Amino acid sequence: MWGRVSCLNKDLERLKKDYQNIEIPDELTSVTRQALERAKQERARIKQVQHHDASHAQIDNQSPSEKSDSIQFDRGNRNYQQSQQHSGKSQSQHALPRNRWAKRIGASAAAVFVLFTISVNTMPAFASSLENIPGIGKLVKVLQFNKGEAEGGQITDSTDIYAIGLHEKGESDQITIRFQQNHIEQEVASYFHVNYREFPNTMTFAVGGARNFSAEQDLATLKKSRFVQDAYTIVSPDDSLVRFTIVFKEPVAYEVKEYQQPAEVVLTLKQGTPAEAKDNIYSVRTASHPFGEEQGVMEEKLLEEEHVRILKDSAGTYLVEAGYYPTKEEAQSQLKRLEEQYGMQGQLHVEERTYLQMPEQIIGQ
Repeated sequence: MWGRVSCLNKDLERLKKDYQNIEIPDELTSVTRQALERAKQERARIKQVQHHDASHAQIDNQSPSEKSDSIQFDRGNRNYQQSQQHSGKSQSQHALPRNRWAKRIGASAAAVFVLFTISVNTMPAFASSLENIPGIGKLVKVLQFNKGEAEGGQITDSTDIYAIGLHEKGESDQITIRFQQNHIEQEVASYFHVNYREFPNTMTFAVGGARNFSAEQDLATLKKSRFVQDAYTIVSPDDSLVRFTIVFKEPVAYEVKEYQQPAEVVLTLKQGTPAEAKDNIYSVRTASHPFGEEQGVMEEKLLEEEHVRILKDSAGTYLVEAGYYPTKEEAQSQLKRLEEQYGMQGQLHVEERTYLQMPEQIIGQ
């Protein structure tokens, strides 16, 4: 019994912490305050109108002698002819002030809403902040990784990855990926594949059906994250696939969520468990080359291998890694196998690396 209560308390504390970490743009507070202040002023104006109409309605319901006294009493503030006109109205017309109040109240509420909407639409900083709030759509699923790989989304075409954002949220950072077609935000995410590897720690996103990558320049922003060392585009085998890699500077705990209406992929990063001392590995890789077709050619040759990836080295050039192994002997054995199987004699090298070390530049012959 006490164990169940303890679990519930922990859940409540966790939910409370998540609630407190919800990001609310500063501009929202300002806009809301302005809208409420204007609503307050509008209510004050309505009260004055209601008081004015109520006075006339009271005169209309009085007897002729009382009405005359009321008119005399209020003559300094009201027009006598206007009071006489009210006295000639029928009983059905007496309800008009009340209907007019209702209309004015409704109009006031609509006006406040319009004022709020106009404030939102005329403040670019607010609109931009609201647009980039992570997870504002409907949650589709939390991706389940199997051997470092997961996938989501649906098959689409002519997609533009138009926005990639970075958001700090308490002890975590969130990276958002947004999709659109013909400048209209997609309802569902395009098919995407995620691959996480170590030595160094990388996460590669491959988005199918994407023919434009307007957010490519946003990758530089990701390096402002406390967890990210680098982020860069890698060569794709065709023009309907966009791929980019995020390199982590330390062990991270990660979670990927898919949303719809609007379509969005959210990567949440937290500090991972400090890694125990790991033995060095031995990578079987190509020589380094500038970004371009060379990586595509080499990757295609090694396509049947399970752990192929394209990496940027410490000098800013690129290489293709066929895999890495715990011993130098095993790596050399695999190198010979690959050379014979794919006709790659003299094109592969063995490189020793530590856990978080970036690959070094190797100049080919």
